[in-house]
Amino acid sequence: MKKITTHFLPFFLLFLLTAPLGLQAGENHSSFPEPAVNTPTLDLSEMDIEAFMALTPKAIKQARGAKVTLRERIVLRMAQNEVRKKLRKGEEVQLEALYKETASDFSFGGFLLGFFLGIIGVLIALLFGKKAVRSALYGMVTQLIIGLIAWVASRG
Repeated sequence: MKKITTHFLPFFLLFLLTAPLGLQAGENHSSFPEPAVNTPTLDLSEMDIEAFMALTPKAIKQARGAKVTLRERIVLRMAQNEVRKKLRKGEEVQLEALYKETASDFSFGGFLLGFFLGIIGVLIALLFGKKAVRSALYGMVTQLIIGLIAWVASRG
């Protein structure tokens, strides 16, 4: 242990001393452009709640003529669950606002963390904020459901 500490301590100290040099808060230091936020779009202006609840990715594909991405499928299901919750509570539902809010609340990176790493992924997602944790929980539940289905299928 002493040998490892003596070898890596100088590099660690060098990193601590040089990391803050030249960095100003709010600047983009990456040579890559910032990615555009890909918010799924769905025309909900003329859609009532019953039609939205019956909406499926297949119907969206037929209406749009383009493939529905995995992110859009997940956001659609999350938005439908939110509508169900609000209707049970007797609250008023604004479909467009709710769908956009759900789309912005979903973190695909958090979902992948939860899906591939399970509870460890959820714990890692805690470092990235509330949106990532929620998405990681969805990913972990998805992993558990798929694992349960695979386990039942292998038993029978």
